[in-house]
Amino acid sequence: MNQLHVADDSALAAGIGGAITFGATQDNTNGTYLASIEGSRDNATSGNYAGSMIFRTRTHGAALMGAHMVIASDGNVSIGTTAPTRKFVIS
Repeated sequence: MNQLHVADDSALAAGIGGAITFGATQDNTNGTYLASIEGSRDNATSGNYAGSMIFRTRTHGAALMGAHMVIASDGNVSIGTTAPTRKFVIS
């Protein structure tokens, strides 16, 4: 089966993982990031494969993209907060 595999080869750490990033030209010369979907390690424990899916978007005027929707490794989902405490949280 053919699959797209995006990985981060950084040292073992929490918060790293592969991402697909979307961007655009902002002034006909320079590019900028607008949004991303990423897989992120929950912790830095070797052999622990828990990971979350994070959806990031960039607010106008912000230097970085913010995490606006998270699907945690336990299946909990949050919109507007990065730490879902139950099955579905909207902040």
